[in-house]
Amino acid sequence: MTVLKKRPMAIFITVVIAIAALIFGVNRSVNRVIARVELGFYEGFINDQGFREPSINAQFDTIINAALQITSILASYPELDAQVEALNVHRRNFLNAQDIDEKMMIMSTLVQPSAHGLILSARDVDLSERDIDAVTTHWRTFTGATNLLINSLMPRWFEETGDLGLSPIAELLYCGDFAPSGWVIPRYVTEFP
Repeated sequence: MTVLKKRPMAIFITVVIAIAALIFGVNRSVNRVIARVELGFYEGFINDQGFREPSINAQFDTIINAALQITSILASYPELDAQVEALNVHRRNFLNAQDIDEKMMIMSTLVQPSAHGLILSARDVDLSERDIDAVTTHWRTFTGATNLLINSLMPRWFEETGDLGLSPIAELLYCGDFAPSGWVIPRYVTEFP
């Protein structure tokens, strides 16, 4: 106990406690800001006019549902079996994704390219008139949600995640990069057939 009564040890313990408190405070601050940004992903952001914009997650759900409808229709064409199955696998992987970054990566690098490839291949297949109309409707839903993501929601998301609004000390101590890294802006055909 005499060690604790010496001035150098008291200074050392005080410094350790102060650093631990600073790190704890920064962690709480960063987690609060990240929770706000994640909430924007799932529930949408409030725009300048005070209205809630559609959420990125809701657009992902729209895309996934449209992909399900497209694969359900095109599954009856044997020449498209491999591509239908690939899109279904990517869709299931998306549904099993655990976090935002994983969802964005799967959506942009697997689901969207796979759906695009399926649509391009379906243009070369002799589809019934009814199936053409149904695929056209669901593809418009798919591309409409994608365009909303590209032109409005994703830029807003990156704006929000790029500027976390942390204090200079928090910026110095927080070495992470919260902005999701998996998003690639797709360039796809928008019309079918």
